[in-house]
Amino acid sequence: MTILVVDDESAVRSLTRRALESEGFNILTAPDGETAIRRVCLENRDVDLVLLDVSMPDLSGQQIFDRLKACDPDLKIVVSSGHGEEEVLGRFDDRQLDGCLQKPYRISELVAAVTSVLHS
Repeated sequence: MTILVVDDESAVRSLTRRALESEGFNILTAPDGETAIRRVCLENRDVDLVLLDVSMPDLSGQQIFDRLKACDPDLKIVVSSGHGEEEVLGRFDDRQLDGCLQKPYRISELVAAVTSVLHS
């Protein structure tokens, strides 16, 4: 299974990549929304799940979400944020999120959230 980690913080991308690779997942990363969209929509990468940081510098998490879903309506997306879950869910209005992960998260929480969504 392939997971795309979208986060503007290189340390978060690196740590998340190592943690999920140790669990047997294939990991792609993107430092910004345009790269994420290119990987899913233009490069036709077979991505099973996107772990998307809500606060990104170029496009908002909502804009990235919408563009990814426009390319692949069945794509599973878990958002991550340092903001509270209620605030995050409010930002995404009626969009169908597959999960929400509060930063900072433990590796065990990350693995559990990803595994749960991928096996649902």
